Amino acid sequence: MKKPLLSACKYFSAALLLLAASGLNAQNNKTGSAGHYNAYDSGNDTYTWINLDSLSFSYDNSQRLSQITYYSADSTNTYLPYYKNNYSYTNFDSISSIVNLAYNNNQVDSSDRQNYFYDGNHRLVKIEYQSYISGFGWRNSGEHLYTRDGNGNMLSQEFMSWDTLNNVFVPMLNAQKILNTYNGNNHLTSSTITTYNGSTYVNSIQETLTYQGNLLSITIRGFWTGSQWLTDLKDSMVYDGNSKLIADYYFFQMFLGTSPWALSEKVTYVYDGNGNQTEVNSWAYDTASSTYSAQPYMKMVNDFDNNNHLKKTTHLTWDTLTSTYHINEDVVIYYGNPAGVKNITGTSNTNIFPNPCTNVLHINTQSNASVSLHDVTGKEIYSSSTNGNQVILNTEHLPNGIYFLKTSSEQDQSVQKIMKVN
Repeated sequence: MKKPLLSACKYFSAALLLLAASGLNAQNNKTGSAGHYNAYDSGNDTYTWINLDSLSFSYDNSQRLSQITYYSADSTNTYLPYYKNNYSYTNFDSISSIVNLAYNNNQVDSSDRQNYFYDGNHRLVKIEYQSYISGFGWRNSGEHLYTRDGNGNMLSQEFMSWDTLNNVFVPMLNAQKILNTYNGNNHLTSSTITTYNGSTYVNSIQETLTYQGNLLSITIRGFWTGSQWLTDLKDSMVYDGNSKLIADYYFFQMFLGTSPWALSEKVTYVYDGNGNQTEVNSWAYDTASSTYSAQPYMKMVNDFDNNNHLKKTTHLTWDTLTSTYHINEDVVIYYGNPAGVKNITGTSNTNIFPNPCTNVLHINTQSNASVSLHDVTGKEIYSSSTNGNQVILNTEHLPNGIYFLKTSSEQDQSVQKIMKVN
């Protein structure tokens, strides 16, 4: 495994080093990052790199992440600890609990934890959330419940809150429950978000998915009016001869479910000769001229070394006033070679799109693999097996931010950064 030793980026300084939290780092020492972001000073019309957070990581004797300590820079650029995550594991190396400690003036101010439960096939079925109350110990606060079919596909996801009066988990008002359906090839065909109205779950948003063979070709989103589904957004995907996604075309309907589909933007993907994704470009569509912008309004550029390891990611936005790109964040990854550690590549046989994602994330693998999605604390949000097929993950309910997709197969292991936006 190639171990990232240092990472620096914008507001996701913590994020890229969560390669560690995904279980892909393995070395019994500490690593860290000092984050910074490119802040715009409107008065001087300049950009300045500002210190943000620093992190340190510890590992156990089984080369698993055991602790993350978060530090914040004060006005003197001195880093002070403010948060810790402590990890424990099952006998099959999945996370069994995460204990989170918040600090104030170097003293523990509050704590909470998540307990993870799995079925006989080591598939996540429940996450239990608890808070520590002085004098009373751990007290329940909520839980996520997951149901799966015989193939491991997630059929539902539901959040329940703890009713302290009746000592039972119950759905809270406006809580969401996600219901998924699949076809005979284990491809997700619909994902429906329902909302709890106080007595039952009612339809809210639905995404339907269409395939060409094993490749997702069209997704359409609809809203429930109380009597029918009315569509409003569509995403049409284009692939090259190697089944790599090369373009996403986004459409909208001015009048829900009735007006023709109108183009809104497109996202194009560029690869090098080794199949590494080197660019992601977002283009705005001008309805007046029926043309796309002359240059992408936002782009992500990836740089790889001779071993196809990702070494730098740069996020840029187009400044129309100066007709130049400004760097919003720079992510630099340094790799070491710990002895006796398996190799982890910056890329893999896994293709994910769109990234950034809004409502849904598509995961394509060319071999049997296990995939799991983690947030920036390392908490596992989703896990599944692909069986060489495409996995469609509903991300509508996820908060905006950075997530990490871990993929493991007999051929390789990888972690890819995912950005969720509205």
